[in-house]
Amino acid sequence: MKITKRTFFIAYLVASALFILVCGVFFIRLPQRIGEYAKGSSAAAAMGSPTMQSDAHYGFIYKLEYEDKDEEGNTQYHFISTGGENVPKVVVAKFYWQDRWSWEVFPTYHPAGWYYYTVNHEEWEIAFIRWIKSPDYDGRELPYEYQEYAHIQ
Repeated sequence: MKITKRTFFIAYLVASALFILVCGVFFIRLPQRIGEYAKGSSAAAAMGSPTMQSDAHYGFIYKLEYEDKDEEGNTQYHFISTGGENVPKVVVAKFYWQDRWSWEVFPTYHPAGWYYYTVNHEEWEIAFIRWIKSPDYDGRELPYEYQEYAHIQ
């Protein structure tokens, strides 16, 4: 198979476009990353992040239970909800200082910043759905994925 100048030129354009895209993502996020780095990894910064503020909009108020280190030495903060649900939601927050890539099926870009996961997600979700179906539900606004379960009075 002979590679023509045209084929080489097209391959060069595609590679250049991918390079520009990756660099663009980096530079577009740069101001946000500088702000995150300035705040650093702290419980107050974790509580003030958009993810936690979104939960607060739906009545999930968290308090810091404790902080510790993961196996890589990153500080992680353990929060528990105090919003009156019948099973408190336990959330762990980690701050990653470096951008990361993972390869599941396709390459996935994970920018530096806060990452959260719910420790007791299955148990909490079952109990939360039971609570919002019950007559004891307090009528608070619900995240979209739980609106269908709300008890109609």
